[in-house]
Formats: sequence, structure tokens, C-alpha cells
Amino acid sequence: MKSRETKAKDLAALTESLQAAKSAMVVSFTGLTVTKDQEFRGQLRAAGAQYQVVKNTLARIAVKGTDKNNGWKKLLPAKSPSLK
Repeated sequence: MKSRETKAKDLAALTESLQAAKSAMVVSFTGLTVTKDQEFRGQLRAAGAQYQVVKNTLARIAVKGTDKNNGWKKLLPAKSPSLK
């Protein structure tokens, strides 16, 4: 289990990343095969995008202080990767 200090660092890093991002998306990977997921991640890297899987609670807290807060609570299903 992560320590509070590690969790605080993770939260700060995610918040900073979201603040710096031009846009952010929430996607569901339900039903996606490993091969398709790897292909998708490769395409994102080639385009210069970041793909990060985060816990919903962490995502909700991280977006609170950013301009991307509007509507995220409605978009976060049980497990969802975050694209920046």
C-alpha cells in the first residue's frame, strides 16, 4: 500500500499534468483486447499524447483545481484510463 506521502506526490503530479494539458479525455477500456489496447497506446505515443490509468478518486481530486473539472464526475465509470 502506498504511503500518504507517495499518494500526495502522485496527486500533485497528476494535477500538474492536467493543468498543463491542452485537453483531457476519459475513456473506457471495457471489452478492449490487449492487442487493441497496445495498438491504441502506440498510436497515442506516436501522436505525442500521454495515456495514464488512474483511480477515479484520484482523478476527481486532481481535476478539482483545474479548468477540466467541469463534468468529469459524470464521466468517470468504475475503471477508466485518462488521456492527456
